[in-house]
Amino acid sequence: MSEWFCTVFPHDPDEMPQDFQSYNEAMEYGYEMFGKGNYTIESPC
Repeated sequence: MSEWFCTVFPHDPDEMPQDFQSYNEAMEYGYEMFGKGNYTIESPC
């Protein structure tokens, strides 16, 4: 059984991607850490 997750990919190559259990958590993290438009959220599902 696989678990759903999504990953925040910062546009800054010096920053590492981060996984989250919900899209809302990922969106909050991306906005707070990198600012609007400075990250991409992707999911393998």
